[in-house]
Amino acid sequence: MVAIIEVNENAAIAPGERKMYAVYSKAKAGWVLKKTHVKKDYGYRKNIMANILNRIVIQKPLSIDMTEYIPDNLPKNIAPVPKPSIDELMKKHRSRMAMS
Repeated sequence: MVAIIEVNENAAIAPGERKMYAVYSKAKAGWVLKKTHVKKDYGYRKNIMANILNRIVIQKPLSIDMTEYIPDNLPKNIAPVPKPSIDELMKKHRSRMAMS
């Protein structure tokens, strides 16, 4: 039933124009392009959980602060080389789906 609700909630999202972004690949030891995807809306989950909690008659939600477990000195990425421009990566990009 949850899967049906998810499909129904996100059916109206149109994919639109796909854009690319650069990520560092450990397997290729370099920067590669990936396609962006449309983010799904999971707002329905809050409504489902609120209804469940109301049925159980829980008045106060439990909140846990996890910020003390996250280190402050995390690097932004694992890349040992600087990130090239998107235009430079687009020139080198080859898709296995684009058969010619």
